[in-house]
Amino acid sequence: MSALDLGKVDVLTKRLQDVQDVFKLRQKVAKKKEAKAAKEPKVELIDGKRQTNLLIALNQFKTDGKQLTNEDIWTAIKETDADKLNIDKLERLQNMVPQEGEAEMLLAPLPPGVKVTDLDLATQFLIGLAKIPLVTERLAAWLFYESSSGLLGPVKHNIGLLNGA
Repeated sequence: MSALDLGKVDVLTKRLQDVQDVFKLRQKVAKKKEAKAAKEPKVELIDGKRQTNLLIALNQFKTDGKQLTNEDIWTAIKETDADKLNIDKLERLQNMVPQEGEAEMLLAPLPPGVKVTDLDLATQFLIGLAKIPLVTERLAAWLFYESSSGLLGPVKHNIGLLNGA
């Protein structure tokens, strides 16, 4: 009988250890979730769907296989750098520009204790775009110039022929 009791004790000890392991795993998962929540931005200024769409679009901004940062894109817009932003990227940027109500909200002072770096990347990007003077008009003019320059090549050649005649 004593051997049988020892076997039961071993089984119970093993089950107790299994239960303790499960609780340890749950504690680890809970700590990871808390750490992730602490890293995520606490203030959201734009709609979650728009934020997701902006992040997807921003991930497509690459030059020479290198991801462009928000600062790279803002600088390329200010300097009209066609090497970094082609026609395709300019069309995407036109859809990303803050709308009227959004621009006013993004340029308004942030709540006390909140820094721009506390915000998500999409919101940070929109704030930077909103700070560029006449960004909508600038992008529209640049896109028109880039798309029309390809059309003018043959016309310029014909005008040169007519002037030569």
